[in-house]
Amino acid sequence: MLVADDVEFGRGILKMLLRGEYDVLEAADGAEAIRRLKEDSARVSCVLLDIKMPGVDGYGVMDYMREAGLMERIPVIALTSVSDPQGHIRCYESGAIDLIEKPYDEDVLLYKLRWDIARFRLLAARTSPLDAVKGYCRRTFALESDAEVQEMADSFLRTFAGCAERLRGQEASPDFQVVRDVTHDMNGFAENSGAADLADLTLVLNVCAKAQDAAGTSAAIRRVLALYDAYCG
Repeated sequence: MLVADDVEFGRGILKMLLRGEYDVLEAADGAEAIRRLKEDSARVSCVLLDIKMPGVDGYGVMDYMREAGLMERIPVIALTSVSDPQGHIRCYESGAIDLIEKPYDEDVLLYKLRWDIARFRLLAARTSPLDAVKGYCRRTFALESDAEVQEMADSFLRTFAGCAERLRGQEASPDFQVVRDVTHDMNGFAENSGAADLADLTLVLNVCAKAQDAAGTSAAIRRVLALYDAYCG
């Protein structure tokens, strides 16, 4: 477990809480976290990442991990002491799979770590969205030719991309009925495709469809589009 936090006392608490289950690597700031990942990423099974750090902050660390291709195999759990909805959304958009607010409850912290790491590994081992869509097309329409399967999958993905663009147009000033209609269509696609990676997308689509105010809807739309870009863009 790589723990990146600029407060030594905070790192000490986490090291104490984790000592029974994990070997802990420490980083006093974002730059040291990046150095640790460059030198020893093979040992790291998860990153506990404080967001507000001097110099390179948590977002900078996630930027590096994404560029280095580490996000695909190392889950990041963001740590924050500020209850800031927009900041939380930015954490998820940057690639964090979960967020834990300080101060920590030991039982909750350990449970979330076990759950997040297990879930991340399960999703990473499953079929990619494109392969799942191709498999769905082959089974549903009894297609035998690879060319026919590719053509049908391309048609599905174009439809999905069209929905994403319609949703993108609603971000600044959402029309709730339009948003609900589009998210319903996208949800049906995600569920029918059988793609495990799209499971997260269906959950966020449900949140988006149920949002009751413009700010909440716009925030949910941004999250949906971030997931769409990550999985299908």
